[in-house]
Amino acid sequence: MKAKNIWFLSMITLFGTLLFSCAAQNAATPENEALKNSGPALQPGQLVESLDAHTIRVTCTGMGANTQAAVLHARKGCVDWFIRTGLGLNRDEINKYVKMQEEIFVNLDKFIEVPGPASSGGRGKGIMAKTHLDANQVRLRCIVDLYKNKLKNHLSQAGLATSASQAGKPLVQAILPSKKTRNHPKRQVVQNIIAAYLVKNGFEVVEIDPEARKEEVADIFVMFEATKEIKGPALSYSVTLRAFEPTSGQTVGAGTAISIPRSKLMPDSEQAAIQEATQDALAKLEPQLRSFSRQHNSGEKTK
Repeated sequence: MKAKNIWFLSMITLFGTLLFSCAAQNAATPENEALKNSGPALQPGQLVESLDAHTIRVTCTGMGANTQAAVLHARKGCVDWFIRTGLGLNRDEINKYVKMQEEIFVNLDKFIEVPGPASSGGRGKGIMAKTHLDANQVRLRCIVDLYKNKLKNHLSQAGLATSASQAGKPLVQAILPSKKTRNHPKRQVVQNIIAAYLVKNGFEVVEIDPEARKEEVADIFVMFEATKEIKGPALSYSVTLRAFEPTSGQTVGAGTAISIPRSKLMPDSEQAAIQEATQDALAKLEPQLRSFSRQHNSGEKTK
């Protein structure tokens, strides 16, 4: 009888130990809470077009338990992508951004719009595709406007250098047409768009004679080439930008964009095509210029 009692007490003790061990493994530790609340990884955005010096149109992808949650996840992903890749931040600034990320996400509506239903225009805005992966998971893709200058200003107020002037001495740039574009009838139009965009985004632009350029007048030369393409009743423009150091000739950034085809019969179709292609190419070039500007001001060499 005594042996049976000892066996019974031993089993109770063992059972209690197992329960305590399981509970300890599933306790609400910070690591477990972070794992539970992490959710799906944020997806990078993709540039659709640059609307002006202040706003870009982007494609965002997200997942969630329902449409609203997936849209929120997609918008967060686009803002995170732009901050990490579009501002030329260094590693310390990225770490600082990560610490203030939740505060930025709380104010998300200030920086990126909420998509509505998709338009029928192809390059319009809204929720473009939605898939129910299962009963509890929705994946979607949407196109929205991201207010990049509002986001830059918000970050700069928090101590992150998001403009060329805040990163040190403004990068001085001269704008040059390529040989192919030098006699193009729309050369000055393209040059004016580039200059206005760069000035609005904190860079300094100087005018020079392309026939007698002087390397010492600028830190960077931005060379552009504009090509008009006509297919039947439609026209489009391709614009290529290349930024390079005048002394070494080393390329520090590049961007190419093509406008959507427009009817030749529509008024101002050529101007609209030039504007779209140039601004889209600039949106690709800008983060590369910011990265070079930081290296230039800190005395680092570009790799």
